[in-house]
Formats: sequence, C-alpha cells, structure tokens
Amino acid sequence: MATRSLRHPAYLRLLASTLVTYGARFLDMTMLSWLVAQRTEEPLPIALLSFFRFAPFLLLGPAVGFVADRFPRLRVVRAAQTGLAALAVAMATLLLSEALELWYVYLYALVQGLLFILDSTSRRSYLAGTVGSSNVTTALSIDMLGMTVSRILFANAGGVLLSASSPRWVYVGLALMALLSATLTWRLPPLFRNRDKTEREPFLVSLKGGIGFARSNRVVFGGLLLVALSNLTAFSYEAMVPAVADQVFHAGPVEFGWFLSATGAGSLFTGLWLSLRRTSMARPGLVGLAAAAGLHGMQILFSYAQTMALSLLGLAVIGAVGTIFSISHSSLFLTATPDHLRGRVLGLQVVMIGTFPLSSLLVGWLGNHVGPLVAIRYMALAGLVWIVFLALLVPELRRPVDTDT
Repeated sequence: MATRSLRHPAYLRLLASTLVTYGARFLDMTMLSWLVAQRTEEPLPIALLSFFRFAPFLLLGPAVGFVADRFPRLRVVRAAQTGLAALAVAMATLLLSEALELWYVYLYALVQGLLFILDSTSRRSYLAGTVGSSNVTTALSIDMLGMTVSRILFANAGGVLLSASSPRWVYVGLALMALLSATLTWRLPPLFRNRDKTEREPFLVSLKGGIGFARSNRVVFGGLLLVALSNLTAFSYEAMVPAVADQVFHAGPVEFGWFLSATGAGSLFTGLWLSLRRTSMARPGLVGLAAAAGLHGMQILFSYAQTMALSLLGLAVIGAVGTIFSISHSSLFLTATPDHLRGRVLGLQVVMIGTFPLSSLLVGWLGNHVGPLVAIRYMALAGLVWIVFLALLVPELRRPVDTDT
C-alpha cells in the first residue's frame, strides 16, 4: 500500500513523465540496435553503440551532478527532454533522406546519453525530495517497475514496428513522446532548490565538496566502488545481447525485440515485489553485494545456453537480479546523502556507471576473437573475484545505513 507521500500529485505527475521517458528510451534502443546490427557482422561495432551511449556517464558525471544541485531540477528535466525531441527529429530526417551512416548512429547515441543522464540525475534528486528518505526504496521500486514494464512493452513494440514500417516514422513519434514528458512536469513545485552559498559555488569547489563527502562517508565510498566495478563486469552482457540475437540465434525483427525485452520480464517480478514492501532496505550495501554476485553467476550460466528459449530465460533471471542491484545502490546513495549534496553524489554515481562503456569495448573486442557468449563468460568470471575483495575491503557496506537527510 502506498504511503501518503507516494499519492501526492507532484509525485504522480513526475511518475507519469518518467514512464513516457522510459517508453521512448526502450523504443529508441531497439531501433538503434537493429540499425547497427544490420550494418555489421562483428560484435565490436555493436558493442560500440553501448560505448557511445554511456560514454557521457564517465566523462561528464561530475558536471551533471553540479547542474542538478545548482539549477532548478525540473527545468533541467524539461531542457533535456526538449533536446531529445530535437535529436529524434534529426534522426528521422536522416532516415527519410537515406543519408544515415554508422557514425551518425554513434554520434546520436553519444548526445542522447548526455541528455539522458541530465534528465535522470535531476529527476531522481527531485524524486527523493518529494517522497522523503523513508519512502525512497518504495519510490525507486515503483520507478524500476515502470522501467521494466516500459522495456517489455516498447522493446517488443519496436520489433513489431520494424517489421511493419520504416524507423523514420518511429522517430517522429519519439520526438512527440519527449515533448509530452516535458509537458507533464510543468507547474510542479520547485521543492528543494538550494538558496544558500552553494548556488554560487564554482564548479570545482562544488565538485570538491561532493568528493569530500563521498570520501568521508565509508558507506557512500563503498557504494561508489560497488557501482564502478559492477558496471565494468556485471553488465557487459548488455552490449552483447544484440550480437547474440543476430549472430548466434539469427533472430528476425520480432525475435530481436524479445531479446532486448527479456531482462524486463524478470525485472517485473522483483520490481512489483519491492514496490509493495512497506519498509526500506536497512542494508542496501549488503543487498547490492549479493545481487552483484548473482549477476555474475547468472551470466556464466547464460553463456552456456544452446537454445533461444534458454537464452531468453537466462536474460529474464539476470533482469530480476539486476533490478535488485539497481534499487539497492540508488537507495544507498539517496538515503545516506543530505539533500543539498544529492545531485553531486548522484553525479559521482554516474561517473562510476561510466565504467560500462569501457566494459563494452573490452567485451566487444573479446567477442571478435572468441564469440559473444564466451566473451560474456570471461567477464563474469573475472567479476566474481572482486566481489569478495570489496566486501572485505569496505565492511561498512554490509552494515545498516545511517540516514543523513
């Protein structure tokens, strides 16, 4: 049962805007993955799509956190959505003129990745201020549940649309969805915009404050290491899923949509379960460590799948465990960080997620030499080692979180 804060009109409108954003993102991911897969026969060019989509996380994370703490968060969300609409129009134009080349797709993914992290960092900072620290886990679970349903519906819708019409018209629809998402945030209260000296702090001073807090708080420090190392090894499979679908199982457009939405099927159960729980995670770091171990173990099993059905089942279980991991580390940062520092800490989280594009390059290179499934297996085996090491290095991760909000 949702608490009163989760029934607040501001939260519900933000949730509606977020759902539209997720739908557009997964529809777009299906389109881009298909466009790249049809232009190459090697895993590396497919993995480069993930690299460029997530490269802004590594390069611009601190700047994004600074923006989220310095400027009104909803204004940043609306600006990012307007930019995504313009980007979709540009892609539709390239497709209409039949001038699309592979490097255009990579450039599109790079700019889109930047706009996405601007949107998501500001959106989640606003979310935490809206529901309060006691409801953060539940709110994040609902958010993940919405993301999961969107992945299932819109990734599969993308496969159907690819078989029925041209992607150019899909991008016209994506532009309209971005504008709708921005419109839904109008007239929401600004809430927790800073009005102290941090508004006037230079970027480097602001960044130093965020890093200083993260270094002094062992739970946040350990959480950042957990996110960095997990994105380096535990999510490498994502870059290879299009290659597995296209090159191992020779999937058509509809089956291609199944592969891109399979993790959502598993996430649906855990997202629903966590969203219905009334209590927050007392030990999100410990949950995150366990989920990271599960992600690596399931990828090893997935790499041995010999049929499309088993492969899809493996992805579903990976999605279920991945949802727990994502909610646990986001809950850790939002509950252990004061509101005026949330944007900067989430910006550091974005930097740690930025190890994923490096993982994409590595797994893509391995895939060229040993095949996509074996490359996934090697990355997962390497990742199991660091989980034990991190649990011993930062024991605070296994303990309850002290709320500083």
